[in-house]
Amino acid sequence: AGPSPLSREKLAELFWGDRSEKQAHASLRQALAAIRKGLGWHKDCLQTGPDFVTVDATAITLDLDEFATLAASEDSADWERALALYQGDILDGIRLKEDHFEAWLAPIRERLRGTAIRLMADSLEVAHTAERKVALASHLLALEATNETAHRALMRTYAAQGRDNAALKQFAVCQDLLERELGIAPSRETIALCEEIRDKRHRNGEIIPADRLSPTAPGDTPGKSISKPTIAVMPFENLSGEATQDDFVDGMVMDILTALSKIPDLFVIARNSSFTYRNKTFDARQVGRELAVDYIVVGSVRKTDSRVRVSAQLIECVDAEHVWAERFDQELGDILDLQDRVTLEIATALEVNLTEGEQARNWSESSRSPRAYEGFQKAMSLYRNFARQTHLQARGVLEAVLRDEPDYTPAHFTLGLIVVDEARYGWTADRDGAFDLALDIGARMLEIDPRCGEAYTVISYARSYQRHHEAAVEAAENAVALRPNHTGVFHLSAAAHIYAGNFETGRNYEEQARRLSPLDHAVSLVDLARAHYHLGAYTEARELTGRVLEDKPRWLTALTIQLAALWRLGEEDEARDIAATIIEGHRNFSVSRWSNGSPYRRAADLAALMDPLRLAGLPE
Repeated sequence: AGPSPLSREKLAELFWGDRSEKQAHASLRQALAAIRKGLGWHKDCLQTGPDFVTVDATAITLDLDEFATLAASEDSADWERALALYQGDILDGIRLKEDHFEAWLAPIRERLRGTAIRLMADSLEVAHTAERKVALASHLLALEATNETAHRALMRTYAAQGRDNAALKQFAVCQDLLERELGIAPSRETIALCEEIRDKRHRNGEIIPADRLSPTAPGDTPGKSISKPTIAVMPFENLSGEATQDDFVDGMVMDILTALSKIPDLFVIARNSSFTYRNKTFDARQVGRELAVDYIVVGSVRKTDSRVRVSAQLIECVDAEHVWAERFDQELGDILDLQDRVTLEIATALEVNLTEGEQARNWSESSRSPRAYEGFQKAMSLYRNFARQTHLQARGVLEAVLRDEPDYTPAHFTLGLIVVDEARYGWTADRDGAFDLALDIGARMLEIDPRCGEAYTVISYARSYQRHHEAAVEAAENAVALRPNHTGVFHLSAAAHIYAGNFETGRNYEEQARRLSPLDHAVSLVDLARAHYHLGAYTEARELTGRVLEDKPRWLTALTIQLAALWRLGEEDEARDIAATIIEGHRNFSVSRWSNGSPYRRAADLAALMDPLRLAGLPE
């Protein structure tokens, strides 16, 4: 409030609205006394009367007042100082279970955010260096992702640096965001700029190197991009004419994708997104827009009893140009050598420099047995169905694979996840024994490969549900460090952080998982919604779970988070409708059972999610 006085009645309502008037005013008196004590020699700046509280503006400096003064200036240097003061939403991360407080705070946040957006847009008009323009535009897009002024500024900057592909990629990002978030097309000005850059590129007949295809991060210097080329490996066509060979073909693609994901200089889109194009007609430009990638790999596989033939192509998405194509014909027993060759050719075509050590590490998980390899793919197909019976079947197949090849870490990884799932969902009578087995599996994976990030993911997953949160987070961080392109690693690491109460880290990791697999709702949106919910972003939580429930209307986790978000937003009738849906579709549901399966470190975080379920009428 600054120098403008606020009534004691208003303050009591803002912070203690759920208490009686007498209790609320007593709490206010206690809070004011604590604030005075904390101010020490400066306690007189807090001025109180029988009915009001205010601050002596002559005794202290308020950054909000300074921000407003600088923002109103016509001097661009003052705008810079104002933006330096704006470090994000006011009181970001402060969460109170008080509707009155949120209602008071929301318009202040929006006003300050709007001012910051205006200042950034104005500053873009007068910025002189490419570095400053990129920094301002990137910050502006972090606040308002659909701001076309910022997108155009990046496009112009990249084009001025001679990085036309990066400029065209930025247009594709802008186009996708506008369509997805607002349901509109880019403005005429943005489209005209895109056409101007494209025309210039074709007139010059320029070939843009791979390392200049992706937009740069703030602070990049011209000609030096620190962004990674992005690639999606599409489902290969099965030319064998037998549906039974689909798992074999998918497995080959998955191993190629996994190997590429371990190359530090590549950003690889996860299988769950690229495989949404299975049995669909698509072109490279379409995939480039929808997945925001620079390249795609397409191909086909023909397998006979003793031989396999693989054809693969690497295509640049902006112009659908073929960068590389090759056909491989080999004995079936040498299938893993064939995968090595295909992956290395793709990496070389992308101008990624692989050392022998990196290549050996990429394939340290490879099976040496075609039978074990095919068994693993069968198990993965069962595992993705995610049901008690298919988990049991997948476990049996994986155990058989590991008897044939004990050091095959992908099989250990999936088996470890299955074992934790069995304990998590009550599919085993020996819950503690299941967790111990999962930890043993993780340890075994590290014996095979000390740099196996997936081993730490298994350990983190088990530790979270054992409620050993520090150990879970530590293992999660090890996993992320070792596997920076693995969707599942980021997803399960996010869950470990969320249950430990590190909601911002959890949100960021789920965003990364979402970036790695943008079309796979199951991977990240539900726990991304959970993180937003605990950060007080109830509208975002409601919208994210709504997107999931469009495809999977019975998903219980999504239903409970949406119900809680609706209740917090005051939409109680809609929340009760969700409760009725849960009761109808999950007749054994109870809040206590659901609570027991949610391993939050802090009781308050658990209560924040469970209380709305009870209030909406779900059975205890």
